[in-house]
Amino acid sequence: MTHLDFHNNLISGTIPDSIAAFTALNFVWLGDNPITGLIPSSIGQLTDLVDFDVTGTQLVGASSGICELTTAMGHCLLSPNPMWVNGSLCPHCLTATSACYRATYHTEAPVICTGA
Repeated sequence: MTHLDFHNNLISGTIPDSIAAFTALNFVWLGDNPITGLIPSSIGQLTDLVDFDVTGTQLVGASSGICELTTAMGHCLLSPNPMWVNGSLCPHCLTATSACYRATYHTEAPVICTGA
């Protein structure tokens, strides 16, 4: 499986660590769902991932696994969601030099977080 598209499907709960079992994933679209918790560290094991969308969720942070995403990332859509406001939990690597940050759309709010 290369595409996981649950965009706008009322999927709730957290993103499980077992997502890493789908090693061939290129696209993970989970946006516009009431997903909560953190982006799991296992996300960094998806070395073929080029498009990651969790916009419009209720995620409150990200683990350091997001730092391991490839520089080939085409789109990394993280906001808007509570992750990026009021000192949320996300790793220090999520800066303007990270692959995920560089792959955000210019129309998105800037990523602002305290680091975890």
